[in-house]
Amino acid sequence: MLQNMIFYGYHGVFAAEKELGQRLEVDVELQLDLR
Repeated sequence: MLQNMIFYGYHGVFAAEKELGQRLEVDVELQLDLR
């Protein structure tokens, strides 16, 4: 499990999002059946 990954991105729908940016926090859990 990957926890508390923090990224900062300059994308979005509104001009302010592209100019100011925003913090993105991500947790990832992956399960896979290998049978």
